[in-house]
Amino acid sequence: MTLARPWLRIALYTLLAMTTAAAMMFIGLRNDRVCGDEAVYASCVDTIVETGQWLSPAPYPGAVYFQKPPLQMWLSAATYNVFPDIVRYRVWSAAFGVLAVGLTCLLAGVMFAPEVGLIAALLLATNQRFVYDHGARSGTFDSALTFFILLGTAIYWRFIRTATPPSSRIQRAARVAGWVSLGVVVGLAGMLKTVAGLPLMLLLFVHVFMLPRPQWQRQFAALFGALAVSLIMLLPWYVAQGVRFGTPFWHDMFAQNIVQRATVGVDPRQIKPITYFPMAIAGSAAAFALVLPAIVFAVIAGFVSSRRAEWRLAVIAGVGWVAIFSVSHSKFTHYIYPAMPALCICIAGLIAWMIGRAAGLWRIAEFRERTFVAGYGGVILALLFNATYLAARHVDRPGKKYQPYEIYQALAPAIEGKTVRFIVAGFDKDRPVWLGQPGVDSIDSFYLRRMPGAQRVPTGTPLAALLDQHLPTLLVAPPNQFTADSPVPDARIDPRFSAETGGYQMVGIDMAAFRSNRSGAAIETGGRR
Repeated sequence: MTLARPWLRIALYTLLAMTTAAAMMFIGLRNDRVCGDEAVYASCVDTIVETGQWLSPAPYPGAVYFQKPPLQMWLSAATYNVFPDIVRYRVWSAAFGVLAVGLTCLLAGVMFAPEVGLIAALLLATNQRFVYDHGARSGTFDSALTFFILLGTAIYWRFIRTATPPSSRIQRAARVAGWVSLGVVVGLAGMLKTVAGLPLMLLLFVHVFMLPRPQWQRQFAALFGALAVSLIMLLPWYVAQGVRFGTPFWHDMFAQNIVQRATVGVDPRQIKPITYFPMAIAGSAAAFALVLPAIVFAVIAGFVSSRRAEWRLAVIAGVGWVAIFSVSHSKFTHYIYPAMPALCICIAGLIAWMIGRAAGLWRIAEFRERTFVAGYGGVILALLFNATYLAARHVDRPGKKYQPYEIYQALAPAIEGKTVRFIVAGFDKDRPVWLGQPGVDSIDSFYLRRMPGAQRVPTGTPLAALLDQHLPTLLVAPPNQFTADSPVPDARIDPRFSAETGGYQMVGIDMAAFRSNRSGAAIETGGRR
């Protein structure tokens, strides 16, 4: 059986993998509500567009935000008017997710075999954690960080795989440009999350020491040069912020965001055992149950295979990243997404080895070829079917909504015409203050910004004064605060207009039955659940 040339197969497989990933990551991208970290970052993007304050993004004008560097916020703000609402906050995450899948196919295809690259890429594209959980379909930074870490790994491998030093001026210039580009990529990673490219540099130094002595001495110096370039990339923004804001910036960005997170944890709910990441990876998709035997296979291949350096790099980039973050007290699954491509390559290598062993059982060449075709074809078709199934679920799926905003949109004409009132009340006083109003979560902040006609009232506002207008009113408040037995005496509450969704109770009040002179209750403090 004659196969197409390897580079042609790699190109076709990369196109197939990226098309599959695009379907997974872009279909229904605006369906789900914006919440959690995504809502914070989206609010920062809104503030950049509203105020033109690019250097120091914040969730709302006048605030400060030192938890994350602003690179992806800048990208989203730069393309803000190109994409529709909600999509504008997620499109870069989805794009970087697709690029990470394509680069996985390309790198593994060149390092090992084109079919290994395709399987590894499809494994990444169908990993539900990487796609759905703080990943490529949310407006967070982890798919972008995964791409830049993988790109840095690919650049490094490109320039260390030749044992002989460059012999011409052009080759030397190309090699210098390559190491500079590695430094630039590591610097860009550090502008997504706090100095997030430095763990990659540490892992690459480990890999360099495993090369033959003449080779590692030369590459060691080149890596130091790349590290210097990355620091040159990072220092201007970090120093500018430190000079402008002083101690609070350094404390939040480094002491709290890195040191406290690693040593004691920032939230008891985030503190997990050291085995958390391996178990989370193994349970992230069916094929990832092979991750532990795949790592063992890759370690062995790193000593006995003809491609020792390649397998060692896959193990160090994957297992090393997981090991670094496993010693941290605070753990979220998305911390180890940058290790996913390397782990996918290990799994794909194990699958390819098993197919090869099965084919080797036949003495007849035709049967061996058929075994290869059946093995690779079956695995690839299974992964493509899984991707099709997962993507199809998002075609017509309505997604989770933030119900107060959905109701507000439905009532917007009446609210603008002042024939209906929309009141938001009773937030937890201990939460951060939003534009001088009651404290709210990030999801509330994001959507309240989109409800300019809503009347927001602080804790302690007397209901009598609040409701002393004979207008139909929708009152959004904490769960169970306003019921038929609540401190809204003589208000006729129709249960058909009540719903507990998105953490709030929404109550429609017929003001014709409300007698303000008998309602002296005040709005009590409450919070989202």
